[in-house]
Amino acid sequence: MIQQRFDRLEEMIEGLIHFVGKTKADMTVQLNQLSAKVDHLTVRVDDLTGRVDQLTERVDGLTVRVDQLTERVDGLTVRVDQLTERVDDLTVRVDQLTERVDDLTVRVDQLTERVDGLNGRADALTNVVTNLSQQVYNLDNKVTNSADVIGSVQTTMKRMDETFALTEKRLDWHAAEIGRLREKVFLA
Repeated sequence: MIQQRFDRLEEMIEGLIHFVGKTKADMTVQLNQLSAKVDHLTVRVDDLTGRVDQLTERVDGLTVRVDQLTERVDGLTVRVDQLTERVDDLTVRVDQLTERVDDLTVRVDQLTERVDGLNGRADALTNVVTNLSQQVYNLDNKVTNSADVIGSVQTTMKRMDETFALTEKRLDWHAAEIGRLREKVFLA
């Protein structure tokens, strides 16, 4: 009777050893797959970081150019000062958006499908910066001839306000979506 119990216990232990070994192998495969995904996302995030750095340099260069133009516009000082205040306000908002994007980037590591959306937004931002750059260089040529250029800059600033407002709404949506997905992931 004791021998039968011992044999049964021995069979149960062997079954448990087999189960633990199989489970360990399955978990190792899953961990390797997750590691590969994290490595892939790291490369993509590094690429996005490089692109954002390049855009920052371009925006910094544009800021210097705008300062040079400000010195040349004596008769339009009041209107330029108003625009400068708006640019400063937009700079603060861009910095806030940048912080939010950085926060979202950390969370995006867990949500691969959101990286594609960021690529699209980065392309759109590149187009906006390219258009803005062209407008600033055109402004340099026109500023010496006519005060109407200021009206054009104000129109451009309004579009930038609208673009930043839209971007903020998109970020709010993405943040909410990430929160919902995170809840699904952690509640599952």
